Amino acid sequence: MFFSDAHVKRLKTTKRWYLDGTFSIVKAPFMQLWTIHGMMRSDKQHKQVSLAYALMSRRQRIDYEEVLQLLFNEIL
Repeated sequence: MFFSDAHVKRLKTTKRWYLDGTFSIVKAPFMQLWTIHGMMRSDKQHKQVSLAYALMSRRQRIDYEEVLQLLFNEIL
């Protein structure tokens, strides 16, 4: 999992998170690149920005919950 201190600060203040899974760009042993995005304001525009990345080797609910728990621990 990858995120920076600046990304954690942004996730903490973002009202909504957007989650996306991409399957076709990863190679074994991984099955998915899972990204977490938030909205940022730049001048008068809103932009969706990737704030955290996780290479997933499985696609089970518990795996997603563990990634989110790691993020929550960093934020809190």
